[in-house]
Amino acid sequence: MKITDIDTNFSLEHVPGDLEAVYHDVRQAPFAVFGVAFEDGMFRRMPADTAKEVSDGVKYLSTNTAGGRVAFKTDSPFVILLAELGKADKMPHFTTLGSCGFDLYADGEFYKPFIPGYGVTAGFDGLVRFSDTKPRELLIHFPLYSDVRSLRIGLAPGAGLWPCSPYKPSPPVVYYGSSITQGGCASRPGNAYPAIISMQNRMDYVNLGFSGNALGEKKMAEYIAGLDMGAFVLDYDHNAPTVEHLEQTHERFYRIVRDRHPAIPVIMVSRPDFTCTEENARRREIVRHTCRMARRRGEKAVFVDGKAMFDNVMRGACTVDGSHPNDLGFYYMAQYIGEALKAASADEKPSGEGVVSENAEL
Repeated sequence: MKITDIDTNFSLEHVPGDLEAVYHDVRQAPFAVFGVAFEDGMFRRMPADTAKEVSDGVKYLSTNTAGGRVAFKTDSPFVILLAELGKADKMPHFTTLGSCGFDLYADGEFYKPFIPGYGVTAGFDGLVRFSDTKPRELLIHFPLYSDVRSLRIGLAPGAGLWPCSPYKPSPPVVYYGSSITQGGCASRPGNAYPAIISMQNRMDYVNLGFSGNALGEKKMAEYIAGLDMGAFVLDYDHNAPTVEHLEQTHERFYRIVRDRHPAIPVIMVSRPDFTCTEENARRREIVRHTCRMARRRGEKAVFVDGKAMFDNVMRGACTVDGSHPNDLGFYYMAQYIGEALKAASADEKPSGEGVVSENAEL
C-alpha cells in the first residue's frame, strides 16, 4: 500500500491519452521567456563560455534554470506542460517540486504546480485545469536546480493565445549570491525570495545565485556589469570561504558593477541565518563597510542586515537545516530585500529595522 492508495490528494494528474491539445514551443511568440536564454540545446542563465571562465562550479550551475519564467495569455480550460530535463538535481532536504518542478501563476496569484514524479530524471508532463474559459495571464516558473532542454505548452484546440506583459516596463533586477539566492530550499520555484519580490512588485529579474560557488570572482563581476539592469542585489556573504576572502572581493565586486551602472540602486545583503559569532560579526561589518563607503561617495546603496531578517519569535522555523531558508525564511527575506528595492527605486527612505537607506548613517 502507498499513501496515494489511501489519500488521493497526493496523486499526480498526468495527461490523459484522449485529451486533445495543440502544443507550442515556449521559445516562439506570443510566449515570452524571462530570466534565461536558449543556447546549445538548453536554457541557461549565462553564456556557456563565460560561465566556464568563472569556474567549473558556475559552469555546472549556470544551466540550472532558477529565475526562468514563461508568460502568456490564454482562455484554454487547461494547460499541459511537457518538459524535457537535462540533469535533475535532487537533495534529501529539498522538495522535488522545488528543485525539479514548475509552478503556475494566474493573473498574478499562485494557482497550481506542475509536480514531477519522485524519480524524475529526463522530464515529465503535467496538467492543470481551470473551471472556465475566461482569458488569464499565466506565468510559469522554471525549476530551481535542474536543467531544461525543452518546454512545450499544450492548450485546447481553438483556444486563444496572446502575449501578456507581467512586469513593469523597466530593466530587470539582477541578483548575485549563494544557494539561498538560487532558491534552496524553497518548496516550489515561485517561493524563492527573488520570485516573491518579483510577484509582489511586478519586477522582472535575473537570478544569478550559484549554490556554493558565488565567490565574488572578478570575471563574474565583469559579466554582471555588462548586463542591462534596473537594480542590483549583492548577496554572496554565505559563499565567501573566509572573512579575508569576503574582505578582498566584496568592495571590488561592487566597484566593477557600479562603474558601469553609476545611477542604479545596489542592495547589499549580509547572511540571514546570523548567529552571534566573531566571524559573522566581521562578515556583517565588511558588507556594511562597502555600503558606507558607497554612500559617502554619493552613490545609491542600501544595506540589508541579515541579522534582522530572522530575528523574531519564529527564527527557528525559518530554515530547513540551520542555513537554507524554507518558505517562511524566504518570505521574510523577500519583505526586507523587497522593501529596500522598492524604496530605493522610488528614491524613498526604506522603513523597518534592518533596512538602512543611502541617506542614513551606518
